[in-house]
Amino acid sequence: MCGICGTYISSRIVKTNFIDSSQLILDLERALVNFNLISINFITNKINFYKSDINFLNYFYNSKERANINKIIVLLKQIQRKNPIYLNKINDLIFNLEIELKNRYLFVKKNLPLKYYNNEKYVIFLKVFNSLINSINYLEMRGRDSLGLCLQIKFKNENLKLNTNKNFFLHKYNRSVLLTFIFKTFNQIGILGQNTENIVNQFFQNKELIKILNQNYETVSVFFHTRWASVGKINKSNTHPISNILQNINNLASSHTAVNGDVYNYKSYIEKKQYKLSYLNNDCTTDSLSLSYAIGDLDRKNFKNKNLQKINFLKGSYCSCTLSDNFDGNILLIKNGQQGLYLGKSEDRYYFSSDVYGLLEESNSFLKIIDDCFLFLPMDSRNSVNFFDIKTNKKIKNNNTKFAKFEINLRDIYLSKYKHFFEKEIEETPNILQKTNYNFLSFDNDNLFSNKEILKLIKKINNNKINKIIITGMGTCYTAAVSIANYMRHIIVSKSNLDIIVQPHMASEGSGFYKNKNMNDHLVIVLGQSGTTVDTNTYAKIAKDRGAYTISFLNKRQGDLSYLVDLNLYIGDGRDVELSVPSTKTYLAHVALGYIFTLLIVNNKDNFQFIQNEKSKLLQIPSNLSKFISNLKKYNFEELFKIFCINPKWFIIYDDSNLSVTNAEIKIKLSELCYHTIPTFNLNNFINLNIRDSIIIFNTSDKFINLQGKINNLLSKNNYIVLVSNDLSFNLIEDK
Repeated sequence: MCGICGTYISSRIVKTNFIDSSQLILDLERALVNFNLISINFITNKINFYKSDINFLNYFYNSKERANINKIIVLLKQIQRKNPIYLNKINDLIFNLEIELKNRYLFVKKNLPLKYYNNEKYVIFLKVFNSLINSINYLEMRGRDSLGLCLQIKFKNENLKLNTNKNFFLHKYNRSVLLTFIFKTFNQIGILGQNTENIVNQFFQNKELIKILNQNYETVSVFFHTRWASVGKINKSNTHPISNILQNINNLASSHTAVNGDVYNYKSYIEKKQYKLSYLNNDCTTDSLSLSYAIGDLDRKNFKNKNLQKINFLKGSYCSCTLSDNFDGNILLIKNGQQGLYLGKSEDRYYFSSDVYGLLEESNSFLKIIDDCFLFLPMDSRNSVNFFDIKTNKKIKNNNTKFAKFEINLRDIYLSKYKHFFEKEIEETPNILQKTNYNFLSFDNDNLFSNKEILKLIKKINNNKINKIIITGMGTCYTAAVSIANYMRHIIVSKSNLDIIVQPHMASEGSGFYKNKNMNDHLVIVLGQSGTTVDTNTYAKIAKDRGAYTISFLNKRQGDLSYLVDLNLYIGDGRDVELSVPSTKTYLAHVALGYIFTLLIVNNKDNFQFIQNEKSKLLQIPSNLSKFISNLKKYNFEELFKIFCINPKWFIIYDDSNLSVTNAEIKIKLSELCYHTIPTFNLNNFINLNIRDSIIIFNTSDKFINLQGKINNLLSKNNYIVLVSNDLSFNLIEDK
C-alpha cells in the first residue's frame, strides 16, 4: 500500500476571489447578533478562499491582514458558543485558519531567504510545496518505508541560467528546457514525518535548485510518493519515482513514474528491454520499472494524440503518475483497476492524490477518477478534465466530472496534544464508541435504527430472503468480523427461528473461494478502515456484481469502499479516521456496530427485555473503557518494556474461552508494530511444545481456578507471562 499526491505551480497568479477580511469581520459581527442574517455556507465559502494563492500572499505580506484573521477566529468562537448546532462546522473553519493557514505561513517564513522575500512566485511555490508535504504525511498511514519527490521545471530557453547541469535531468526541445530533480529517502523502521523531514532537508540544501526556482520559469510539476514495499528490497533504487534512465544521455528523454499497486507481467518485459538497451536503469528491481520503461517509449506524437497503446500490454491493478520529457511538463495519471485516485480542485490549480485526505490542504472539491482510464492533469483549473479509456485510447464520453464537496476535514487527523497517533487512537476509543452508540441506539424509543434502507434490509432478512451473511475484511477488520460473526451466529440461533448461515471470511480468500455465480440471497457486510484496501474492495465489488446486498462498516467518509457498496454505515461520525496502523478505536467500534446490527435482526416483542439488557451493556462500554484507560496510566510499564526489548522470543497463546478471538487482534497489533509475524498457539499445544525463556501474551475470560495449573506450568519453564483477565484471583498485577 502506497500513497501519491502532486500538482502544478504556474508562474501565473490568479487574482480573482480576493477576500476583504474587514468586510468579513463586519459580516461575522452581524451574525453574532443574529445568525439568521448570514448562513454557515456563506462563511464557509469565504474562509475556504484563504486557501487560494492571492489571499495567502495578502496574509503573508500584510500584518494587518494577519491581525484581521485573528479577529475572525475570535468571532467564530463566539458564534459557535451561541450556536452549538454548528459546533463541528465552525470547528473545521477555526482549524483551517488557526492551524492550517498559520502553519503554512510559518513554513514559508522559515524557509524563505531574505534575498527572495519579494519573489511572490517563490512564496507561492513554498506554500504549495508545504501543502504537498503535509498531504504525503497524511498518506503515510498507507506505508512509509521510503519516500520520493519529483520536480520538473519548464523554462523558455533564453530565461534559464545554469551554473551546472549535474545531479538533475536536462532535456531541450524547440525553445524550451525541462529540468527534473529527484529526491529519495528510505528507512524500513521509523516514525511518521521522518521521511518528509529528510526530503525537505535535501531540497533546501540544494542551492542550485533554489536559484533555479527563483528564475523566470513557466511551470513546476511536482509529485510525492510514499511506499510500503511489495516487490523489491527497501533501498534507494527501489524508492519511487522510478526512472527509465539514471543520467543524462545525449538529450534522451527521461521518464519518472510513481506507482501504487502491482504490475503482474513485468519480469519478462523488463528483461527484454535491459537486454536490448544497456543504457536503461537496471538498478531497480520493482515491478514499477516496467511502467517507467513503457511510458519512456511514448514520444511527443503519442502525447499530442493521447495514445497510450504502447503500455496496454501491462496487466495489473495500479494507479500511477509520470513526468516525462516528452510530455512538456504535463503529469500523466493512469488508473488501471480499483486503486484509489482522486482529483482535487482549488481556485488556482488541480491536485491529485491516492486518498481524499491528501487533497484537503488546498482543494475545495474533489472527483473520484473512474477505473481503467488515463488523463493528463490540466495545468489550469479553469480547464475541464478529459478521461481516456486505457484500452481503446478513446475519450470517455458522458462520464461524471462533477466535483463534490468534502464531508471531511483535516481536523479529523490532527495529532493535537498527543505525542504519537497510536496514543491518540487509544485515548479516542471511548469517544468513537459513544458516538457510534448515539448514532445507532435510539434513546427515545425501542427502535434501534431509523434508517429506512436498513429497515428494508432487516425485513428482507426476516422474510427469509437472505440465507447467508458473510462478514469480511482484512487485518484488524477481519478479526473484528470474526468477533461479530461469533456473536451474530449465537444470537440468531438462540433468539430467532431464522435459518441463516453466518460466516467471517478474509476478503482476499473470499474473492477466490467464497463467491457464487448467483449471490442474490447473500448479505455481505464489509468492514473497512480507510476504505482503500484493494483486497477488501475487490471482494465487495465481486459480491455486489453477483447480486449480493452489500453494506460497509466504515470510519471514513468518501473512501474508495464507500462508492462500491449499496449502503454505508459509519462508526463514530464517519470522520474518526485512524492514522495509526494497526487499528484500535476502529476495531472496537466495528465490533460494537456489528453487535447493534445483530440486535436489530432479532428485534421483536419476544426479545424486548433481552435487547434492552444488551443495549444497556453497549451504552456502558465507553465510560467503562475510559476508567480502564485511566487506570492503566497509573502503572509503570518501563520494566515490562525493557523485558520485551531484551527478549525477542514472543508468543501469543489462546484458549477456548469467549475472548480467544481477541488474541488474533493482539497478534496483528504486536506484529505490525515490530515488523515481524508473532507465532500464535493454542494454550494446550503450547504447553506440549515445552517452550522456555520466552514472553507469552495471553488474554482470557476463563477463571483462575481453571487455569492455575497451566499458568504455573508455563512459569516453571522460566517464561514471562503478560496475562489480561478480569479475574482478580490471578493477582499478577496489583489492583489499584
